[in-house]
Amino acid sequence: ANASPAGCSRPRSQTRENHLDLLRVLGLFQSSLENSKLAGPISDFLMSGFPHPDRNVRWEQVRLLVAFRVAQGFPKLLASLQTETNFVTQFHIVQSLARLPRGWTADEEKRAVEWLLGTQTGWFAEFPSKGVEFPLFWSSVLAEFGEHHRQAFLRVLPQIRLATRRSKHFDVH
Repeated sequence: ANASPAGCSRPRSQTRENHLDLLRVLGLFQSSLENSKLAGPISDFLMSGFPHPDRNVRWEQVRLLVAFRVAQGFPKLLASLQTETNFVTQFHIVQSLARLPRGWTADEEKRAVEWLLGTQTGWFAEFPSKGVEFPLFWSSVLAEFGEHHRQAFLRVLPQIRLATRRSKHFDVH
């Protein structure tokens, strides 16, 4: 848990700001690092500290787990999504989950789809207060998730409320 991406020991006095800076630098150099010999240690570093208790650090971790395509992050991201109470953070996490092309078990996939089915009502279904672009962002998340989980959506098709204006976002045909 104290290993840094370079394999060095992380100083115990690492501050929140330094941690955020390190994560943001990793993000800046992600395209150079993702196929380097540091990709494994970076993935290990991201996984070992996730989810971080600080919400800003956790936000960056979520972003980087997907940027570095850390497939083994799916279970931790899903668990984080299922316990998160902030809707904006939920959106950030589910957007990241949608981008992972692999890394889930059948049970995890089922739980993720069930969570998405639950968004047919409530905050995620209430568009007017979120501006004109939210429905498009949400539609993109659902479409990307559907690309990787088509069969799982087909299995729950009867539970998708086709009469709602949101049903087009669940289109799996």
